[in-house]
Amino acid sequence: MSALAAFYNCPSNQSAVPGYIKEGDFVGAQHEDGGWYRARVVREIGQQTDLLVVRYVDFGENSIVRLDKLQPLAPKFRHLPMQAVLAKLADVHPSAGDWTKEDISWFHDRVQ
Repeated sequence: MSALAAFYNCPSNQSAVPGYIKEGDFVGAQHEDGGWYRARVVREIGQQTDLLVVRYVDFGENSIVRLDKLQPLAPKFRHLPMQAVLAKLADVHPSAGDWTKEDISWFHDRVQ
């Protein structure tokens, strides 16, 4: 179990999430697998909802998370650089106009 998961699984380390979480804030977020991971708030879904889109900064995955599954990111977990980076290949386009499942599979096999 990671240090971050062990930290947030301890009830004494959990606190009420401030109501002013905004786009760009770093948080501890509980994933649907039950684990806790570092995340950055991407956006709020709607105005009167407790759902947010977060990006898990060490994996690159986006997910919709309820506000009660977030914790302020403890200072001791802020120093490690993000392990996932957004990347894009320049001038790479599908040959037939749109990416087919075969195109995606072919590319995935080569970069895995």
